[in-house]
Amino acid sequence: MRFEKILLQAIAASGFLFLASCAKVGPSGANGLTGPAGPAYTNGVIMGHVSFYDQYGDRVLTALNKTQISLNSGPTISPDTTGFFVYTNVSTGNYTLAASDSGYAATALMPFQCVTDTVYKDIRLSAKPDFVPVSMAINKLIAAESISVSFPDDARTRSCILFLNNTAAVNHQPSGYVAAYSNTFAGSAVGFTIPAQDFYNYGFASGDKVYYAAYSYSVRDCSVYEDLISGKNVYNAVSDSALIDSAIVP
Repeated sequence: MRFEKILLQAIAASGFLFLASCAKVGPSGANGLTGPAGPAYTNGVIMGHVSFYDQYGDRVLTALNKTQISLNSGPTISPDTTGFFVYTNVSTGNYTLAASDSGYAATALMPFQCVTDTVYKDIRLSAKPDFVPVSMAINKLIAAESISVSFPDDARTRSCILFLNNTAAVNHQPSGYVAAYSNTFAGSAVGFTIPAQDFYNYGFASGDKVYYAAYSYSVRDCSVYEDLISGKNVYNAVSDSALIDSAIVP
């Protein structure tokens, strides 16, 4: 009986080893390296529509075919009268669309991938405001700063954007600001309240000098996009001129 029990145990063990040796195991990569790239295609399509918005954020449906569109900084094309544009025979790769139009703020669609088939990318442009700020007043509060910006009176809803920096070269470009605040208003003035903690988060200390640049700003800005180098937004839908002032951080 003992011999038979030992024999059965040996047979069971050999069967387990047989099953283990037959298990399916996928190939492992050498040194963690990936395989070669797949084939590149040349029959891709990139298409979309252009939309316009005025400085109040309302849709504009005319003259859509004036827009200049470029793909990866190549030659420009224009959409048809409905705003439709198309690029054909596009090779596999990463692409950037840029668009501009007189009276509207330029914009860009940052790198996106086109492998094959069709990629849909719509472009929206906001008009640059035709009004400008006329005065700015700064009041230092206990734990914040209050900024009031005045404009020519208008009953329609408009927008203002305020940029902060630690130099007098403050402006709306990514290299010209450390923070931005926007607000909508109707009438002739708009206000901003910036908590002291915000300044500290931006690297300011109490007693430092902070510079402000106030611009008129398009409502529901559709042209804004991110600059991939700085990680900041590019604001092009602003007035051509700004009011510059400074104050002391609380």
